[in-house]
Amino acid sequence: VNPEIWLLDEPFSSGMDPHGINMFRRHAREAATQGRTIIYSTQILDVVEKFSDRVCILHKGEVRAFDSVRLLESSGSSGALEEIFQNLREEGS
Repeated sequence: VNPEIWLLDEPFSSGMDPHGINMFRRHAREAATQGRTIIYSTQILDVVEKFSDRVCILHKGEVRAFDSVRLLESSGSSGALEEIFQNLREEGS
């Protein structure tokens, strides 16, 4: 089985050990290099910074940001995705 799109909800909070996380990352990266799309939701922003090519930040059902991790981080004063996320939430409240 080699689906075109992977749609995952909080894959890193399911209790995977470090070995499982590394295996998942390796398989997902390999699928992405083959042209597959991997979409996952998470609230663990340090994982997003290390794992994602692009980020979509949602707040109250509205897209607040969608760009590469690098470009989003360069738009914040500290360069941290967590700061950008907090600022976007506060603007949208």
